[in-house]
Amino acid sequence: AVRRKGQEDASILFRFYEIPQRDLADRISVYTNSQSAVKPRDLRSNDRVMIAIKKAYEAMYRDGFFVAQRGSQRPASADAKKTVDASVFGKAVMAWHCQRPNNSYNERKLFDEHYKQLFQADYDPQSMLALQTWMNAIEKAWSNLPLNETLKAGKSYVQYHLLFAVSALIAHASGQADKVPHPSATLDLAEKDAHKVLAPAANCLNKAMEQAIIRSQLTPGKVFSPQNWCKTVASVHDSSLVASTIVSVISDFAADLANRLVVAPDKFSLRWS
Repeated sequence: AVRRKGQEDASILFRFYEIPQRDLADRISVYTNSQSAVKPRDLRSNDRVMIAIKKAYEAMYRDGFFVAQRGSQRPASADAKKTVDASVFGKAVMAWHCQRPNNSYNERKLFDEHYKQLFQADYDPQSMLALQTWMNAIEKAWSNLPLNETLKAGKSYVQYHLLFAVSALIAHASGQADKVPHPSATLDLAEKDAHKVLAPAANCLNKAMEQAIIRSQLTPGKVFSPQNWCKTVASVHDSSLVASTIVSVISDFAADLANRLVVAPDKFSLRWS
């Protein structure tokens, strides 16, 4: 390399922290990173909790793979259907366990202020696979889902509303509307009958948005934005209310599916707040 004039006198300014508290070190890394292209997810990829999640999942499913670090390639020995990306997992947990699909789109917050809430070292690997199986089914069925075209255009965030709608349908069908089903208890349903569940889940979103549009028309001059609606808690409440009605219809006209949606009471827990 050609040494330019003055290069031998060049200096690089850096800051080095050496502290025993790992949690404090993680926070310093995140909060002093605002001028760097490194994202919170990158900083979390080697976190002990993330590593524990990866080890537990890959230990239970030898052909599975957990993508903790951005850009990691799935090995040839891993099953694509059992490959779980940390970002998709965090968004799915926000939609399912926290019942807040309206917050799933914000990846930065998921790996920052919501990280300890969403990523837990003892999270059940079978539930991880169940969430991924639902997401795989949504991806496969997306183009044929009976979704409003406006909603279908917002796939990056609407797919998590669809995942939430699935959990809401199962909860209402099981008589546990105020609780959240363990994803692991729905794995068999996701593997065998996901396509049957996704159609009413899509209808749930359609009807919820229709009700939101009607409400907005009661306010003169108010313009309804589907994108903005999907990012509000109101969209969650609307979908949950519609889910109870749709479950009643399913019970009347598709008893077999209604029975498949039922999960035992001991397979539910409270929403993660």
